[in-house]
Amino acid sequence: MSTPSPTPVAIDERALYTALDRCMRANPPVNYALHRDASLIADVWAPAFLAREAAVPIELVPAASLEAFRRWALTS
Repeated sequence: MSTPSPTPVAIDERALYTALDRCMRANPPVNYALHRDASLIADVWAPAFLAREAAVPIELVPAASLEAFRRWALTS
């Protein structure tokens, strides 16, 4: 019997970028406007990238952004 994986305490900046990239490839910007999920993920990824943060604590990620990230994150 497998045990459920623990809830992550942070989201890696690279994982955020990967989810953002996947979303934008599937839904390219139209007239410079991002797809809603891309915008929500970018709201978390961009500050982390600019601050050179390796990860963003999960409790700091807004619920809508976390849901968008989970839709586009790579899963094993």
